[in-house]
Amino acid sequence: MRIRVATPIAKGRPFPHFGRAPTFRVFDVEHGQIVGYEDVENPTFELHAAEPHHHGEHAHEGEGHHRNVHATLSLLFKNEGVSIVVATHMGARAKEGLEADGIKVVLVDVEEAAALRMDPAELVKEALRL
Repeated sequence: MRIRVATPIAKGRPFPHFGRAPTFRVFDVEHGQIVGYEDVENPTFELHAAEPHHHGEHAHEGEGHHRNVHATLSLLFKNEGVSIVVATHMGARAKEGLEADGIKVVLVDVEEAAALRMDPAELVKEALRL
């Protein structure tokens, strides 16, 4: 069985801020092995990168904006055949939105500094225990 798994990247390395990643690496996994990948541009990158970002609990004046970003990413993943997203960090709304659209989210507990040095394939292997 073949599945497609996406993870956020920048400059070829895992990117810690899921929705702000410029690119997603989409891996093809078959019979427990990564058999290929492609890099897919984040269509919300420019839009999302333009607004300030604060960690923790925070309110946004444009709650609809976030729903649109999350819906756009869900649609991107569905169009790419992605059934699992692997990330080191993800906001609750993004996670809930993806899961509501049938996309499984796997968060890997890795320090940000360590994640930035990892190969994205290793992050996916760790998340899926391949």
